[in-house]
Amino acid sequence: MIKPIEIILLPEAEKFVGNIEISARKKMFYAIRKTKMRVFGDWFEKLKSSKDIFEFRVKNSN
Repeated sequence: MIKPIEIILLPEAEKFVGNIEISARKKMFYAIRKTKMRVFGDWFEKLKSSKDIFEFRVKNSN
């Protein structure tokens, strides 16, 4: 069985997500759930200047 990807939100990220619109927050957590199941898309990208840090980006077009 393939191990799910562990995702940790730093306190700054938790604060940010807590302050965005509900529709954007739903999209963000949907992308996180998909990534945990190893489904990757354009919402998940490794930061070029890091070893193991990735970022999530979702478009909130309602």
